[in-house]
Amino acid sequence: MSDPAPPDAPTPDDLQPRISRRALPAYIARNRERHEAQNEADRERLEPRVDEHIRAHGLALDFLDESHQWLADHFDFDLTGDTRPAAVWQMAGRCIGLSRLTVDALSHGYTTEVLHLARAIHEADRLLDVFTDPEEADLLRRWLAD
Repeated sequence: MSDPAPPDAPTPDDLQPRISRRALPAYIARNRERHEAQNEADRERLEPRVDEHIRAHGLALDFLDESHQWLADHFDFDLTGDTRPAAVWQMAGRCIGLSRLTVDALSHGYTTEVLHLARAIHEADRLLDVFTDPEEADLLRRWLAD
């Protein structure tokens, strides 16, 4: 026989409430109209500025992409080797890629959705900082071992 549910456990009705169709309440429709008018005014004022920031970041990332490729083309280190230069080059590429993805998402209007990408960029950037520190070898060795 199964144990009874604890007294504070949700009942099946708590997890699956009855859902029925309803008309949109008038106050919500009014609020949406008012907010949409404000959003339109904000878009007219802010979108050109946001677009310019996105364009500037895209240009910076183009430069970083080209510089990253230039390093691979003009230096003789093994890009996939288990060395500090390879780890730095790989992590820098990861930072550039994540940043490009973030800028692209922002250019398509995604905002809250990029918070996870920003966190990933931050973590990759912190690793890149550790990888370039000649005094830090333990974390670098662990990363290279994977």
